[in-house]
Amino acid sequence: MEYKISIVHDARRATADGSFPAKLRVYSTLRKSAKLYNINKYYTKEDFENITDKRPAKRYQEEAIALKSIEAKAEQIAKNLEPFNFPDFESQFYGNLIDKSNIFDYYKEAIEGMKGEDRIKTASSYNSSLKSLKRFLNPANPDAVNKLHIIDINKAWLNKYEKYMLDNGKSYTTIGIYLRPLKAMYNIAMSENPAYEKHYPFGKGQYEIPATVKVKKALKKDNLKILFKAVPKNKLQEKAKDFWFLSYICNGMNMNDIARLKFKDISFEENKLTFYRGKTQRTKKTNLKEISVLLTSFSKVVISKYQKKETSPEDFVFNIISKEDTATEKVRKIENFTRFVNDHIKNLAKANEITAEISTYWARHSFSTMALNSGANIELIGEYLGHSDIKTTKNYLSGFDDANKEAIINKITDFL
Repeated sequence: MEYKISIVHDARRATADGSFPAKLRVYSTLRKSAKLYNINKYYTKEDFENITDKRPAKRYQEEAIALKSIEAKAEQIAKNLEPFNFPDFESQFYGNLIDKSNIFDYYKEAIEGMKGEDRIKTASSYNSSLKSLKRFLNPANPDAVNKLHIIDINKAWLNKYEKYMLDNGKSYTTIGIYLRPLKAMYNIAMSENPAYEKHYPFGKGQYEIPATVKVKKALKKDNLKILFKAVPKNKLQEKAKDFWFLSYICNGMNMNDIARLKFKDISFEENKLTFYRGKTQRTKKTNLKEISVLLTSFSKVVISKYQKKETSPEDFVFNIISKEDTATEKVRKIENFTRFVNDHIKNLAKANEITAEISTYWARHSFSTMALNSGANIELIGEYLGHSDIKTTKNYLSGFDDANKEAIINKITDFL
């Protein structure tokens, strides 16, 4: 090895309060020389011995972890230098020195990384989680909260957060949405510093993040017919109805994927369109699954009715987003369009005495239900939906409401 790294107590000169600086010692085996680096940590001789003990007492654990985190960071930087040299080490060590005991720093790094990868909605979700934690710590002034030490996040702390959320009218679903990013950040911190493992607060015997099964609503066949034949009161309802049924007929394709369809994805000659789900393109790059959708006469009419005049292969089919939009603008426009479809399809469905709760999600759920009720097996439905794992499809179908489960039971027992 070209280097040796350790934390030492520089007891040559005491500070005004009688403490001495802890320093990072880096020894180069190539140059046969060592350097000491300031890490802004000061301790008495007794405290340093207690902190660096193999099994530090509870009152010293926070500082022990902080020193191990600094040492681990230095090890990682030195490991990536070939050959090891002091100038490059110093540049990287001091250029990226942040408090790796503060969970909020992990959040900030993750959010910036997601924005850089155009994962705008995920970044927004993590930012909402971060804001919720800060509100819990200081409801009166959450912006004043800048630090949450990783080892302060324990089972008791998480139970208090859960109670705080419930007391403020939040659901278990919301709690789960906010705590999953926290768990992800803790896992990253633990991978960088194994010392956090013994403090891990999640999982069996510790705090378990609430996981609720959301009941998936779908229209029955009779209501699908009524909605399809319903006469829109205006052009806005007509457009909402067209896109809702386009989603339904195209394997329950969601509005995000419809908005991002490009002309190169559609082949009228082969009667099909192909796409990759936006939801999985960044999370399962090694197992991307192309979804093929058969074009019906209805879907062809809708596409022709609303497609742009420009038909270059790389251009978007519909005038929902444009190539010039930033990633953030695309997300905002797609959310606005989805809201537009939801608002007007609800009015149409309500006017025809179907339901006032319908949304674009119902199109996907209705497609899945109709496929299942028509005898399609789970593997085929999973292929239609773009699931890479049959477990995902099973979990997805398990969320359907009792009316649809009853329809399936009636179908398979109609000979009795």
